[in-house]
Amino acid sequence: MQFSVSQADYGTIHEMSRHRTTNNTQPSRKNCTFRMMMNGTIVYLLFFSAELVNCLSNISGDIRIVGTPGGTQTLPSTYIQTFQRWKITKDGNNDDGDSFTLEKMVGSGTGISDANSFVDPTGTTELWWPADISRLQVRPALDVIFRSGTPSYVAGGLDVRVPPQASVDKQEWRNYGLNSQPLARQWTEFSIAVEVGYRVETFLGQVRDVSEGTDASNEDEGIFAEWERFIPKVKQTKQSSEQMQGALENLGVFLSGMDDTSPLRSGFHVLSIPTEHEWTDLPVLGEDEEYKFASIATSLSDVEALLKEHEDVVAMSTSSVLQVVVKKITAGSESEYLPDAYRPLYGSKAK
Repeated sequence: MQFSVSQADYGTIHEMSRHRTTNNTQPSRKNCTFRMMMNGTIVYLLFFSAELVNCLSNISGDIRIVGTPGGTQTLPSTYIQTFQRWKITKDGNNDDGDSFTLEKMVGSGTGISDANSFVDPTGTTELWWPADISRLQVRPALDVIFRSGTPSYVAGGLDVRVPPQASVDKQEWRNYGLNSQPLARQWTEFSIAVEVGYRVETFLGQVRDVSEGTDASNEDEGIFAEWERFIPKVKQTKQSSEQMQGALENLGVFLSGMDDTSPLRSGFHVLSIPTEHEWTDLPVLGEDEEYKFASIATSLSDVEALLKEHEDVVAMSTSSVLQVVVKKITAGSESEYLPDAYRPLYGSKAK
């Protein structure tokens, strides 16, 4: 079974992108840079005034869809901000997987940015870690991209949360601000998910220091030389594939109960299905430290080798790649632009 983006879909996507640009509903990058310079350290805060939110959420570059019959296809990055994001949970105490509830991630796909509401948490290049959040936890996931009710594409995903122990209100938070929920920039056709050995693996990458002993002019910006496995810690292809099979079975059960009233029946949506049940703490960031995180969905045997390849080579692999830089930012509670919706998490005193 194969799916592709139709010409009608592309017409809608590009028209929306053009409309946003010509009507100035999304600030230009030049405008954004000027505003950032004028506002100084505001750019390092978690929350911003409404006119800056679209500038500073790190959704950049087109989304590439590989493994399609017609070759690599693309979606404009601006269109991703219209995608609503969802998760499924088992109903009540039902442990046999016979029934699931669909739950939307607050703030996703709304385009709303004001003093009271949640911001869109999606980012494709960075994952932000506020200084007053002591712990962030993650688990690998399969992101299934729906188009008009049909699971059309899949991507390596990453489920991120502030655990109850790290929030002021002792609740779990998924949307804790801008760039708090990553989305892969390379997707594959849904049919690839049924290949033998298909799985999701995650890795941490350390930044290469090009300041000494090398010609920095010959280095590509953002190169990360050292990669190490994160989840799982050791290569477990069979176990990871079995976990993926479980995630796909859960998807099948959910689809069997989805009717015409489902919100997924219209437009594009991202449904995240964890491939691991347990949460794992992200390594704590030191002062001025950052590292890279990758989530790869693939059936290839040597994922580490794939991480070292140029993105054009990766595009030929029919693998999905999520890569973000994990960065520490100013405490959310110190931001004068903190929306009211986040005050239970951060306990901000600012008004």
